[in-house]
Amino acid sequence: MTPELPSVALTIAGSDCSGGAGVQMDLKVFCSLGVYGASVLTAVTVQNSMGVRRVQGLSSKMVGEQLSAILDDLSPGAIKTGMLWSTQNVLTIAEQLSQLNKLPPLVIDPVMCAKDGSRLLSKRAVEALIRELLPLATVITPNLDEIQLLCGRPVTNPKEARRAAEELIAMGAKSALVKGGHFKGEIVDIFFDGREQIELHAQQRAQGPIHGTGCALSAAIAANLAKGQTLQDALTHAYINTQKLIHMAGRLGQGYRLLFPERTK
Repeated sequence: MTPELPSVALTIAGSDCSGGAGVQMDLKVFCSLGVYGASVLTAVTVQNSMGVRRVQGLSSKMVGEQLSAILDDLSPGAIKTGMLWSTQNVLTIAEQLSQLNKLPPLVIDPVMCAKDGSRLLSKRAVEALIRELLPLATVITPNLDEIQLLCGRPVTNPKEARRAAEELIAMGAKSALVKGGHFKGEIVDIFFDGREQIELHAQQRAQGPIHGTGCALSAAIAANLAKGQTLQDALTHAYINTQKLIHMAGRLGQGYRLLFPERTK
């Protein structure tokens, strides 16, 4: 009997040589959720659990050729983007995706800064992302630092997060998940799709910073969408999965704690 083939999810992001975030984390999450993962690299980072030391961006030509190769052969059930690094990379990716006859669900994790504060996306590239890529998004998943760069103002509480989600919808995204992990007091993420708002509450705050949580959450959403789940189901199941990962995280190195998706199988 021929085994059933898995769904395919594609990540377009940077490489994290420590395995704690980026393409490496995305592929681990895809695999842990039973999805075949493909990848397009946008940059190579020199980093570990203590921080980013250097970033070497790939040319938009190389990024475009990788993406074309995948789309010519595989049929991703969902695509997620992470660190895109340059304006030209953003434009190349947006152009290719917009030309597809049927764009699969697109999850944008707008990675703009590393946890140690390193800038990973220029102001011009942010503007290009808003103008060209955001209108293609099924959902965008910014944290509070990224919301400030996208909307031009800080978000400090759930009420402001709701307004920010509405603003991202007005910019063209079909839906937005504003992550409130750094709110003081109650931890709540705000999802809005232009009609319905959902609040996702963490049971308890993680003890100290953890590397790669945003990558893991957006990758899980993409994996669930690739398997045919509705957006709300994909989001809810991804949130539960990521909370489990957060509370299983451990310190393998000398810096931030790391996630272990393989242990959730």
